[in-house]
Amino acid sequence: MITLSYFLEPTLIADMYDPNRMDQEFPLVREAHNRNDETIERIYIGRRFKNDTERLEKLFELYTKMTSQQASPKKPVKGKTKRSPVDKN
Repeated sequence: MITLSYFLEPTLIADMYDPNRMDQEFPLVREAHNRNDETIERIYIGRRFKNDTERLEKLFELYTKMTSQQASPKKPVKGKTKRSPVDKN
């Protein structure tokens, strides 16, 4: 049962995320995370992930794609060369 003190008593974040206390004392935190997880997962793949393995595979796939795009050098535009500030020509 959630009481008014749930909203009024100052609580440390560490207390709210303590796995031994979260479900009993802070069920709204768990509920909010579950709703957030579902929303994000539906954005990524259109449904909930089946398990943590599927979630990790997708995250590594996205990470690999993101980092490979950053690592590939940009091709110079033909006909344009960059002059150094010392060049007078």
